[in-house]
Amino acid sequence: SDDGAARLRRRMVERVLTHCETDRGAAEPLMVLLRRFATESAREEARLFCDEVVADDAIDPIYDDLIAA
Repeated sequence: SDDGAARLRRRMVERVLTHCETDRGAAEPLMVLLRRFATESAREEARLFCDEVVADDAIDPIYDDLIAA
């Protein structure tokens, strides 16, 4: 279930954070990975935004023609 998966992810994150608190050297590779994920997430969000803009632009001319008629 989605609830179980969220709990599992939360538990995993808590374990990683605890490990990083006790071993500072372990935090650096994790931070690199998190930066990579953040960058990829931003790219995906930008791609989805652009897809929405293109879709809106494709729909708008249809409504413009209907209004002009």
